[in-house]
Amino acid sequence: MAVSEGSERVRGGPVATEPADLLSEARRVLHVDGLLARSRELYLAAHEAARSGADAEAAAEAALGLGGLWVHEQRTTAEAMATESRQRRALAMLPDGAPLALRLRTRLAAEADYRDGGATRILAALRATQRSGDPVARAEALSLAHHCFLGPGRERTRLALADALLRTACETGRRVDLLGGLLWRAVDLHLAGHWYADRALAEVRQALGETPHAAFGFVLSAIDVMRATRAGRLEEAQRLATACAEDGERVGDADALGWHAAQRIAVAWFAGRLVGLRPELEDVVGSPRLGAVSLGHEAALAVARAEDGDLLEAASLVARLRDELRRPARSSSWLATAYGTVEAAHLLGDRDTAADLGRMLRPYAALPVSPSLAVTCFGPVHHALGVAALTTGDLDAAVLELGSAVARSLALGHLPAAALAGHRLAQALRSRGRPADVSMARDVAAESAARAERIGMALPDPREPVAGRGRQPASAAGPICASGPDRAGVGIVRCGRRWSVTTPVAEAEVDDCVGLRYLAVLVSRPGTEVSALELASATDPAGWADRYSDTPHEVVDRRTLTLYRHRLAELDEQIAEHEAAGDDRAQQCRTEREWIRAELRRVVGVGGRPRCFVTDAERARVSVTKAIARALARIALVDAAVADHLRARVRTGVRCTFTESGVTAGPPVSPAPARWAG
Repeated sequence: MAVSEGSERVRGGPVATEPADLLSEARRVLHVDGLLARSRELYLAAHEAARSGADAEAAAEAALGLGGLWVHEQRTTAEAMATESRQRRALAMLPDGAPLALRLRTRLAAEADYRDGGATRILAALRATQRSGDPVARAEALSLAHHCFLGPGRERTRLALADALLRTACETGRRVDLLGGLLWRAVDLHLAGHWYADRALAEVRQALGETPHAAFGFVLSAIDVMRATRAGRLEEAQRLATACAEDGERVGDADALGWHAAQRIAVAWFAGRLVGLRPELEDVVGSPRLGAVSLGHEAALAVARAEDGDLLEAASLVARLRDELRRPARSSSWLATAYGTVEAAHLLGDRDTAADLGRMLRPYAALPVSPSLAVTCFGPVHHALGVAALTTGDLDAAVLELGSAVARSLALGHLPAAALAGHRLAQALRSRGRPADVSMARDVAAESAARAERIGMALPDPREPVAGRGRQPASAAGPICASGPDRAGVGIVRCGRRWSVTTPVAEAEVDDCVGLRYLAVLVSRPGTEVSALELASATDPAGWADRYSDTPHEVVDRRTLTLYRHRLAELDEQIAEHEAAGDDRAQQCRTEREWIRAELRRVVGVGGRPRCFVTDAERARVSVTKAIARALARIALVDAAVADHLRARVRTGVRCTFTESGVTAGPPVSPAPARWAG
């Protein structure tokens, strides 16, 4: 929904100079027009004018208004800290029982809980507003609390908050509260994948009527992008996403960048063009305009890197994302982050991560993967569970989950997700290979292909890895993809996403993984020592060899250490001064001091000396050794004799070797732990 021409009249800058006049204009711009950036300008001007005139109540209302309609509207650290500082100073100047004091405490509680992923403080503030009898304070608390419950598993709580806001809107008489309650309810139903979501959305449009509200209209336009994506109208979704981003910029919504990137990711994912989005994703993930709790873009970047062949960079990002996803807090982007991380783990053959995320996602199986305020959708969580099962080699679970993903995708009206889930279901059935699976796989594949053709969607090539998209990694070409039988009768040949491993004792067909590519290189060069670094660089187009260094490098330079230590001394002095003056800024200084101390513990070793990075050669040795062990474990699941034959002839370390006779110096490859298999 575009910003109305009538709303543009406020863009010329404030003409009033008195705090009361500025506040009146700011309230109108925020609550009636919904122009967030312009309202912040007006509230800031009102705050400065009120402080100059020592008007504590006007300064408090202006500081409160700087928070805007939503939570976390100030994205950079400097902006957020400045706004919080103004709000705390204003709160300190008000009597404890003042209505504005209660509203300021509520805003501060919501911002803190949203950052931490909790809800304890905002719920306490909500109870305080209920006891106060102030309907405006209660309405604001209900809307702010809703932000803190946007994660999965809180569907009923969110709906209860939205309904309570609608009831409170009858008491406040404010249109912004009515629109907020209706919008939250429509968002909640979409996030739950509920049948009545479309009806709720129609009610919001009807309530906007002839008088648009730019901020709420921006959310509606974002949901329209999601609906076009679900319907398989991918080109239309791309155009709508561009128009939506332009609306967001005009409104001044802090989520304009992040939502647009998420929408482009979804369209590119289903269109098979995610790798082409990689440069843009590299820029977006470093932007301070992204939300503090949003990691979905990083997960998409991990997939793009893996598809592009940058396996080590992708694996590093997946490891960090896995740690973040383990945290108890579940943000509005948690499901999308987990979905993307599972896809990246599948491309990397990371069985541990896939199994771990599968356990975490299990309680949310039927929910749609729809981040933030339902601004896009990747299909049901069942799909991610199916991919996780494929990665771990649990084909029965993969068939079950992907079958559920097809059914749930169709129930959601998500045609691209249904086509992709069906495509992968067919692959899972073929891999399982039971008597009835072959014909069922053929039928499912044909149906999925027909769906994809109707919407102009490109399904992954069956010859690619299951999660493969876009350009095949460099590992898909050249000598590492196929090595014919050597003189000892050992051969490793790649056939699409499968490898045929031939030995004199038996043959086995296994799914693709990095370790098999390493084995193919060694088997193609029997008796030749190949450095682990060379093997790693063969699957990394960015080139391990180009970055090679066997000289240890310090994690942090000495100058930075000196600056850290000087800053600690300054903070100690500032804390003492603030505590002596009774200034609450002492806590901010203590927080910074603890952060610096934690950082020093991370980068400093024995004797206060900087820690050193592991050399590339050592990283390659560990990576290649583990990858080959996982590949042999995967082969052993199919045929233990084949795995034993190879294991007796492969030596790993800084230099790796495959010998025809099986008699070599150095230890053979140890069997991988069960968690490495696959």
